[in-house]
Amino acid sequence: MLKTLKKINSVLRVVFIGFVVLYGIVKIFDVVPKETGKKKKGNIEHSTSEFDEIW
Repeated sequence: MLKTLKKINSVLRVVFIGFVVLYGIVKIFDVVPKETGKKKKGNIEHSTSEFDEIW
């Protein structure tokens, strides 16, 4: 039982350290996913819905 807990502890420690390292690399190199399909704000014509046309 004690060996199993030690094994789980070491595995979780490695996983945690891996996440911390990946997070650090992302922050250092400022890795950001590309923004696709995002509309620019500005002169946007708003279409009227059927509800708006009734009123």
